[in-house]
Amino acid sequence: MPARSCIRTQDGTVILIDRLTGRAVSAPDRKTAEARLSRLVEPAGPRSRSG
Repeated sequence: MPARSCIRTQDGTVILIDRLTGRAVSAPDRKTAEARLSRLVEPAGPRSRSG
């Protein structure tokens, strides 16, 4: 797993930061934050265009 930092704010929001990419997300819990961050940092697969 990449180097990640997790911060929980006073209102309970979780901020998860990927230190390798510099990207960060916020979510109501860590599991959701991990899922959101994973979608951001994973390389995009081939995309097809219609038309």
